[in-house]
Amino acid sequence: MKSRLFVTGGSGFIGSEVCRIAADQGHEVWSLSRSGRPEHLDEAWADQVNWLAGDVFLTDEWRHHLEGVDAVIHCVGIIREDPDEGVTFERVNGDAADIVSWEAEQAGIERFVFLSAAEKPPLVSERYLEAKRTGEAAIRTKDLKEAILRPNLVRGPERPATMVLGALLDAADTLPWLDIEAPLRVEQVAYAAVRAATEEGYEGTIGVDLIEYLANDDWKAYKNGETPVALPNPNTPSGDGAASASADGTVPTEPPLLQGFALPSEDPTLEPVASPTPVAPSPSAPSRDRRWVLGGVALGLGVAAGVGLLLWRSHQRQRTLPQRTARQLQAYSDRAYRELKGLSEESYDQLRHVSEQAFDQLKVIGERAYKDLLARIQR
Repeated sequence: MKSRLFVTGGSGFIGSEVCRIAADQGHEVWSLSRSGRPEHLDEAWADQVNWLAGDVFLTDEWRHHLEGVDAVIHCVGIIREDPDEGVTFERVNGDAADIVSWEAEQAGIERFVFLSAAEKPPLVSERYLEAKRTGEAAIRTKDLKEAILRPNLVRGPERPATMVLGALLDAADTLPWLDIEAPLRVEQVAYAAVRAATEEGYEGTIGVDLIEYLANDDWKAYKNGETPVALPNPNTPSGDGAASASADGTVPTEPPLLQGFALPSEDPTLEPVASPTPVAPSPSAPSRDRRWVLGGVALGLGVAAGVGLLLWRSHQRQRTLPQRTARQLQAYSDRAYRELKGLSEESYDQLRHVSEQAFDQLKVIGERAYKDLLARIQR
């Protein structure tokens, strides 16, 4: 069943991928952002999106577009502030989520998907994550079926630095003695967001593992430009309408990885647990901060290796420069000698020719003068 989706921040890094995937799946997509349709988007899917230019805080500009919407996907967020322009973490990452979710509730929209974060990006203030958590808490107070996605660092071609860091973390993740969580692809996060907005059963807080579960391998079709195949919802009855039983004979009411992830109502900020019996983390498993440190070390080593290579090549050039210069000077000297030698021989020939001509002329003049003198004496 196709849905009408309203995407805030649809021209952004994650929001544009949400619009692309939703449009490719045949959903009716409305995008709200300050710039409207990005100028660089000339692909066919962009023509299927209704691009709205407006301010998320000026609700009168876009409120009427919520009529008939089935779900809102809120992708507005920043990682850099500009306090002079009123762009702060508290306002954009927190207040905007509160405002949009309130408008969705008033419009009678049932589903609301919020792109939050599992942790703060490197070198970003802790207030970034605090504002995200404030926005989550505000959404939970509304009468909505909310799905709060908490990805880690998201990587994609639009942000080359994240692709480099992701490649390094992928390489480090292959080491058995390191427990590093590599960044998610932007297509994974966007695909999971669309599924949470258009299918039943995906509510509450959805962390990195659940985002990977929702995205499955289908997100790769969007990465490679292939025609994707819809992944069946485990909550949807198949065959004769009855849900399939599990190995113990019970009929699951939730997707396998979503069972036990309901949030306690008395403390909505608590992280969900996948098992009623908490499992103590391994003492050897590094914390998230340590993972970022390890990732930073890996990135630093890569940069140091690149700088070292450049310095080595520069040193090699400096070593070969004197030899090259000596060869060039020798060539110049040989060339100059040959040119001077040729010039001298040519000059000698010319001088000898001129001397011979002068001697002949002087001889003629002398003979003529002798005859004149002899004729005068005879007179």
